[in-house]
Amino acid sequence: MSDWQPIETAPAEGQFLVYMPDEKRQPIQVARWHPNVKIIGGAFAFDLPPPTHWMPLPEPPTGT
Repeated sequence: MSDWQPIETAPAEGQFLVYMPDEKRQPIQVARWHPNVKIIGGAFAFDLPPPTHWMPLPEPPTGT
């Protein structure tokens, strides 16, 4: 079972992974969305192919 969800269900604010099938170099990137601004990777979302899916960020590693 996949944790990927349709982009329409993404939170309006927060940080998560997005999948953009039309982005050939890096189709999976970190998105940072705020009520008035959406950033994917280091670019404004409107400058990139639209994402189709999202999922929460994984937990960071523990230990050394």
